[in-house]
Amino acid sequence: MGAIVEKGLITAAHLEKFKSIIGEAYVLADEENLNHYGHDETERLLFLPEVVLKPRTAEEISAIMSICNQDRIPVTPR
Repeated sequence: MGAIVEKGLITAAHLEKFKSIIGEAYVLADEENLNHYGHDETERLLFLPEVVLKPRTAEEISAIMSICNQDRIPVTPR
């Protein structure tokens, strides 16, 4: 049985923090990208993320995870 995940946790301030860490090009929040990342190939289920982040280094991942942990934002790594 899955957990219920609260939506609306990502604020404009979060987006700005993420952009400052990994760069604006690596913070995806547009509908096309969210639809692409909202499913996998196993079933016909769609769970749109609020944002997709594409960090490139361990340091970027660590900074992002610190913010998410502090603000209790769930993370799904892919």
